[in-house]
Amino acid sequence: SIVPPPRPTCPNSEASPDPVHLKHLARVEQSELLSFACSVLEGRLRERLRFDLSAIYGVNVGLGFGVSPPLSPLDGDAALQGDISVDFSCDPSMLRTLEQVVLEELHKLRAEGPTAAELRTVVATARTKRDETTRTNQFWASSISLSYFTPRYHGDVSETLKEKTDLELAVMTYLETSPDAAECLRSSFSRVVPEDTVHVTVTLSPSLRGGPLMALAGSALIGGALIGLHYYLRITRRTGLATFLRTWHAAGMSLVSRTLNAFAAMVPSMWRTLGSSGGVAVSRLSM
Repeated sequence: SIVPPPRPTCPNSEASPDPVHLKHLARVEQSELLSFACSVLEGRLRERLRFDLSAIYGVNVGLGFGVSPPLSPLDGDAALQGDISVDFSCDPSMLRTLEQVVLEELHKLRAEGPTAAELRTVVATARTKRDETTRTNQFWASSISLSYFTPRYHGDVSETLKEKTDLELAVMTYLETSPDAAECLRSSFSRVVPEDTVHVTVTLSPSLRGGPLMALAGSALIGGALIGLHYYLRITRRTGLATFLRTWHAAGMSLVSRTLNAFAAMVPSMWRTLGSSGGVAVSRLSM
């Protein structure tokens, strides 16, 4: 285990009989290592997809544990379960090419691990982010609340919180100083996210036939119905209700007007964005 110092070792050694089903503190440690591996992957994808291929503006690699949160699972020895997602926006014609690049970088991270320079960069970024977030009330409120639910809580929330904080700092120090850090990260990532991991790619492509036109048609229909009811009630001398409906009719016309204005403002922007490529597609690859 990385913790306690001063002689940390990789927590996910080849001798480990089960790289996924870990004790609770080891699972928290493993999630920290995976987080750094995802940061390395995000940097590599940004370099290739944006700077080498000029195909995107930004890419995000997210790590989630919605099924079994490492800090507060119902079972103290529950398996580490979650997903890694890669999100970016691009020209639809480039989707398959970029998806292949993502899979190539995943394979390289499993096979080769990070470089020393990449480790220094992601750890420095994590330290800076930690320094910033620890100055906010939201960070402490969330950390203290989660500490009450962890299986390691035994009446002293400050001790539980300190245990996790010490672990996070130990992981950072290990990645900065250990000559085995790159191999440790490679091993952790490849064993928890092996080559045969199932992945799903979801793509959202733009369309001019959807939302804006439906909103416009619905607004016009509501506005027209209110106009008809208003004049009907005027003819039948139900002036009180007519006044009420006239107010709603004005609101309906305002909705129509806003929809038209928004659509008119959107069309030139959409035209400039789409050009001859057919739009900007949003792609998510999840594992």
